[in-house]
Amino acid sequence: MVKQWQDMSYGGRHSESTYQSSLPNFIELVESYGHVGFKIEKNSDLKETLEEAFSINDKLVFVPPDVGGVLRARSFAKKLNADLAIIDKRRDAPGISNAMNVIGTVKDKTCIIVDDLVDSGGTICNAAIALLEDGATGVYGYCSHGVYSGQALDNINNSALKEMVCTDSIKPTFEVPECMRYISVAPLFGEAIMRINSESSISSLFD
Repeated sequence: MVKQWQDMSYGGRHSESTYQSSLPNFIELVESYGHVGFKIEKNSDLKETLEEAFSINDKLVFVPPDVGGVLRARSFAKKLNADLAIIDKRRDAPGISNAMNVIGTVKDKTCIIVDDLVDSGGTICNAAIALLEDGATGVYGYCSHGVYSGQALDNINNSALKEMVCTDSIKPTFEVPECMRYISVAPLFGEAIMRINSESSISSLFD
């Protein structure tokens, strides 16, 4: 892969237009590398993905699975003009957690749990149960990195989640079930590399 990318590059620092012309090739290379056997959506913008998945009539609530993710969930809620709720979680043992209380109003609303990664899936699955018990009409899971270790697949397949969505930053080693969806990070990586080489802003990618 590195050799192929070097063949596309031009060495040294070049104008933004030079790197922009090679960006589609890089994206195509990253998307095809090591990801045979499962479908990846090319859109890496989570905000745009959410806007496409949910209509303006949906009463959305963003929910962090614990208090540590409040800032992340609040950021998405602000961008999509949605509400915010919080899961009060107690961890009983490593890799095992129980979602206890819901802080905020989720009754008759669609909840979107956002997290940085999902490992065993225990936290997000327990959070989904707590939200439905509190009156939510549906619960979706979104995360940056799908580790999916141990009994994660069984946990998610048998959970109350309508869909689990993550990026392809970690290649799945299993057959992806219908309840799970992957979003490609290739456009984001390609744009970041282009900006580094053209000495443009990286932080503005995450505004």
